[in-house]
Amino acid sequence: MKKIILLVLLSVGLNSNAQKEKGTVILKDNTKLEGLVKISSNKIIYKKDKASKSINYDYSSALSAEIINKENITTIFEFVPVEYKKTPLLLRVEIDGFLRLYSESTSTFNGVSGVGFRSSSTYHLKRKKDKFGQYYVAFGYIPKVSFNKVIEEYFIDCPNLQKKVKKGELKKNDYAEIVMFYNENCAPEE
Repeated sequence: MKKIILLVLLSVGLNSNAQKEKGTVILKDNTKLEGLVKISSNKIIYKKDKASKSINYDYSSALSAEIINKENITTIFEFVPVEYKKTPLLLRVEIDGFLRLYSESTSTFNGVSGVGFRSSSTYHLKRKKDKFGQYYVAFGYIPKVSFNKVIEEYFIDCPNLQKKVKKGELKKNDYAEIVMFYNENCAPEE
């Protein structure tokens, strides 16, 4: 009985998140499609209007999507190539600038172990000139690359930032402040 109730609650929760919001899909040929947009897994789901049929776009046909929520806040998602994946990831733009901060959030359910939902957040970096996005930090699981190693290698062009991290002035939880510091102090003039 508990399993049935849990499945009903899960399906209600998933259906309530299935709402499409106003937005724009930008295709690889720079065509802009305005309508209703939803992000699901590693794809963009688009409908011209409520009566239209849904069309799925992935990295092979789309560059990005902009979604405007009910509070009129715009969120941008982009397909970003990363070295450790064969296909680009659809990531949310958290901070825009010469150095961009992207996020990827996932939730999984493990009913077998009785643990329930587990969520994790992974952040990536990408300079405008870079071909690939760089893994940055993760929360909710143990990453393959440590935060200090990323700071040491990726931010080699910003010694003042490296010093702030070594002194403990900026820590792993300050990931957004680190990106803003880099953009304000170390990014080349455009």
